[in-house]
Amino acid sequence: MEGFDLPEEFFERQQIFEELRFEQIELLAGLIDPLCKAIDLEALLQRGLRSDPIRDSLIKRLLALYQQQRDQVKQKRLIDQYRRSLQEEDFSTSEVEEIIRSLQFEQREEPGDRL
Repeated sequence: MEGFDLPEEFFERQQIFEELRFEQIELLAGLIDPLCKAIDLEALLQRGLRSDPIRDSLIKRLLALYQQQRDQVKQKRLIDQYRRSLQEEDFSTSEVEEIIRSLQFEQREEPGDRL
């Protein structure tokens, strides 16, 4: 809110609210049948990523969903977008590659059936 002198407490509360919202998205994404079938899991996770495009817990869940669907195009697109988002957040090239490598390794180790 440009032009207004807001107390520091406002920004702290805003951060707490955002964290709670992400926790809610992560919990909803973790629900299993029958609720999981009633919600569009992909849309829910994508909505969370629009707010925080480098939140690794959302990236991992969405990547696992795409693996379960065996959709390699969406997997690649998600990893490419994640890479760009990390770069936009000023991560170094080596940090970005390490994060991506780690993510891909984790996904190979854990089958996509944890949805």
